[in-house]
Amino acid sequence: MIEISAVFDAYINANILLIVAYLGWLAVAYGLDRAGLGGAHTTRLGLLNGVFLAVLFAPLVVVAYALTLRAGALPPGVSLSVSDFVVARYLNGGFDMKPTEFESVMDFRAELSAQILSMSSVTGMIIASGLIAGFAWCSARLALNIHALRRIIRDSHLWRQFGLVELRLSDRVSIPFSTRGLRRRYVVIPSAMLADSDDLKMALAHEFQHLRHSDLEWEVALEFMRPLLFWNPVYFLWKRRVEQLRELACDQRVLATNRFNVADYCECLLRVCRDSVARRSDAWGAVPTVPLVAAGTHGGATTQFLRQRFTSMLDGSRGGQSRLVSVGWMIALVLLISTAAISIQKTGDWSHDRLMLSTIVNLERLEVINTFGQRSP
Repeated sequence: MIEISAVFDAYINANILLIVAYLGWLAVAYGLDRAGLGGAHTTRLGLLNGVFLAVLFAPLVVVAYALTLRAGALPPGVSLSVSDFVVARYLNGGFDMKPTEFESVMDFRAELSAQILSMSSVTGMIIASGLIAGFAWCSARLALNIHALRRIIRDSHLWRQFGLVELRLSDRVSIPFSTRGLRRRYVVIPSAMLADSDDLKMALAHEFQHLRHSDLEWEVALEFMRPLLFWNPVYFLWKRRVEQLRELACDQRVLATNRFNVADYCECLLRVCRDSVARRSDAWGAVPTVPLVAAGTHGGATTQFLRQRFTSMLDGSRGGQSRLVSVGWMIALVLLISTAAISIQKTGDWSHDRLMLSTIVNLERLEVINTFGQRSP
């Protein structure tokens, strides 16, 4: 049976890897900017989604590394563990700390995890209660939002159907959006948009692009991970960047078909934004959805990103998308994440350096005890 401590350690490691992966992706994005590929939105989005998958499959890499060690395929003494490296540095005089203080720092995570799981201290109780309350709140909010979305779908009218894709008309929404259930996918269009055939064609083209590139599946996955990652700020940065790149890449793909004029497309987005401001959409709080334009309470951020979309489209750049560049950077990021996943694992044995550290710590404690005995009357 898998112990709860092992599950909790894997959970913490996943959050650490998420931070490492996002920082690695930011470095790659900076490199793309320097290489003149600032408009390669599809490449950036693909890399961001790819490293997310790499984080999810990192446990398999750890298991493969452990099996390789047991089989003796690696030279003896080779270790990728960060803790082993830090201990070696300390023993070589790299840190000016007392042995007991250094041991406390090294054992901080393990001790804090034990306190959280057992609630044996005030700190552990506060953190555990916060994690449970946050998970419950986010789960309840997600359930309510999904219920609201189901009501919108239920109250809408079926207009067209292509296999498992349904086009539906709704009087309750002002922003076209797409979503999905367990089997079916839905594209919901405001009923008022039927009066403007050009806007309707552009909205449908936009949403169908999202369907073709599995943007709905990614949105669903990220939303369902919110209850588990609500305390990790990198998750929100990650999700926001995915949403932005998703729309920028979709705009590029739609305009690359040469079916629509850039100015007309921009005007369509402006009209949808105007309508959404004039009449609050019921779909604002319903997730997971992929709307034509983002709308919500953060009006300033929405306006700024809409301006960014216009700038990207009016520049007319296709971003210099390169599959070879994408594959190369993806391999580098996967290697980074794999190495990080192995390096943050707990060591399963006592190395020579760890035995030496334990001996030094015990000698220091013994010296303290002897000194205390000498001072006692």
